[in-house]
Amino acid sequence: MAMNEKSLAYFLVVAERGNLTEAAREIGISQPALSRQIQHLEAETGRDLFDRSSRRRFSLTPAGRLLQKRAKSLLGFWKQTQQDLQAAGTVLSGTIRIGCVESSVSADLPAWLMSFQSLYPDATFTLSTGNGDRLRDMLDHGLLDLVILLEPVETARYNCVALPISDTWGILMRSDDPLCQRAELGAADIKGLPMLLPGREIPLNDLFDGLGIRPEQIVVKGSSDLISNSIPLVLTGQYYELTIRGAFSLRPDPRLTFVPLFPRHTVRHVLAWRKNEQLPQLAEEFTRIMRRQQEES
Repeated sequence: MAMNEKSLAYFLVVAERGNLTEAAREIGISQPALSRQIQHLEAETGRDLFDRSSRRRFSLTPAGRLLQKRAKSLLGFWKQTQQDLQAAGTVLSGTIRIGCVESSVSADLPAWLMSFQSLYPDATFTLSTGNGDRLRDMLDHGLLDLVILLEPVETARYNCVALPISDTWGILMRSDDPLCQRAELGAADIKGLPMLLPGREIPLNDLFDGLGIRPEQIVVKGSSDLISNSIPLVLTGQYYELTIRGAFSLRPDPRLTFVPLFPRHTVRHVLAWRKNEQLPQLAEEFTRIMRRQQEES
């Protein structure tokens, strides 16, 4: 039996449940039949996908974890392809899968989506939030059609539309911190502070260079993809967070204050998608409209 959509879907259920009986009950087939499906899949891949040393629970082997990641991408790709084929040649409909960084662009995205749906009422969308690295990975694996990122973006790999929205880097801290009295914070102010960094490294090197700070002068205590996870840590007064103003403005808290860096470091946003790949019709139309709007503005 060749690896197919059904066998991968069954594998993912077993991987999630860790138990053949529970997985078979969820799928709606007998346990022996499900066991044969998994055995055929292991025979085809030539690898043990599950560690069966425990009678009660299955755990994934390294090969199983790799297949789990790839299977999720493949099933998502197949599902989207089916939707695209159904929509091809008909009134534009379907779902656009958009990823967006946590920033000030989030305030403008609703207007863009509502405007697009006023033109195409049958269009729907799914939104994913994350840092740039996670969103690019999802885009590269076919889990997203479009992403909104902070610059810099690798233009050799992605098509981009520059968006007229920028954000400013700064430090988030408790509002009773003496540093809150400063209009801006320079290198001397932030050296030695217990810092939480965003989960994206490439632009941070440029940021530190602009401030005249070497990476080893930053006391890194941790990192966080989303500011919603790190705000409770900053509220303890034991941490400072390097972030952009727009991320904090999405969920302002009077107990916290954002102070911009000096020299000011401003970053722009771009709408990006993979080069040399055919976008679904709906996503392609969205990029066309966004490009036209930016050219006319």
